[in-house]
Amino acid sequence: MRARLGVASGAFGVGAPSLMWALDKVGIQLPERAAMSVLLISAAAVLGSIGIGAQAGFVWLHGRLESRMWPVLTGVLGWGIVLVGFAWYVAEDRRLKIEPPLPPRAQLSLLLLYQSDRLNLYNKGRDDLYLWGDKLEGYPASFEKDARTIPADGFYYFLTEDLKRTMLGSVGPDGERLLSFETYLSDEGDHRYVAKFALLIKMKAGQMEIHTQQLGSVIEDWKALGSKSPTAQEAAQRVMLLERLRREYILSHDGISPALAAGTELPPQDWINGRLHELGQNWRIKIMDDKLNYETFPASIP
Repeated sequence: MRARLGVASGAFGVGAPSLMWALDKVGIQLPERAAMSVLLISAAAVLGSIGIGAQAGFVWLHGRLESRMWPVLTGVLGWGIVLVGFAWYVAEDRRLKIEPPLPPRAQLSLLLLYQSDRLNLYNKGRDDLYLWGDKLEGYPASFEKDARTIPADGFYYFLTEDLKRTMLGSVGPDGERLLSFETYLSDEGDHRYVAKFALLIKMKAGQMEIHTQQLGSVIEDWKALGSKSPTAQEAAQRVMLLERLRREYILSHDGISPALAAGTELPPQDWINGRLHELGQNWRIKIMDDKLNYETFPASIP
């Protein structure tokens, strides 16, 4: 009977911490594991004390070790392993909880390259990044409600069909233009970054080429900007509404310029903002000097 208890205690001593380690590795969190550890450690201390006391008493009475007492020693050894295993488990858990978060990185390892009909944003770092929005010069920033994950050594692509149509309208089939481009990102520590690029866009016989320049990244909290900026869907709806207003202006006014008729120029800013007010829209526009690009802002801001 004592042999069975000793072997069972030893097996449990080896198996218990191994089981806890295996469960933790596969993501199974046992409830109240700290309390469980305290309970088992206390039990180990009590049983260990009983075993050692019994063997010491036998030696004191008989002057020698009793060979039949080895199961007790085995049990003490097994529970000692329980003590060490669970003490390590609790200590490791506490270490992870109090470990300070990783500091933000000075620079993100990003690479923006043009390929056929898209811009590929490569994450060359060792950790995942999360893309929340972007901004092309002359257009409002666009944000998503849910971030797009760019895995380590992976990439995210931006389609450039709309950009090509815009460039055909602004510079024609042959010409070039330099634009800035920003992306708004965060890392696993919820640190926020703005990655900046320059795009040299060249049109040749109606075909577009984009030469990219990496301008680095800065640690910048763009969250306030994101809360004021439209989502990608809202930005697309605004573009469609402005196109509808352009056609409306052409049909209701005389002396339309060739650029306005071709879609490379917007109607007067005051007229557009007046129509946005009449339509109950909560945003207004500010047209740039080229009369095509614009910025949007909430209607409450003058």
